[in-house]
Amino acid sequence: MSLILTNTKMEPLTFGIIGGGINILVFLSIVGLLIKIFRYQNKKDFLNS
Repeated sequence: MSLILTNTKMEPLTFGIIGGGINILVFLSIVGLLIKIFRYQNKKDFLNS
């Protein structure tokens, strides 16, 4: 991560694409984690009932 930030020779457009890709990956991982938590809670409620 720090290597990407310290590489000043990289084109701004390429840096923007990489930054956007990282943001999308972070967003997808957060959404996936929320879905896992939601499913786990539903399974837990199902077992309790």
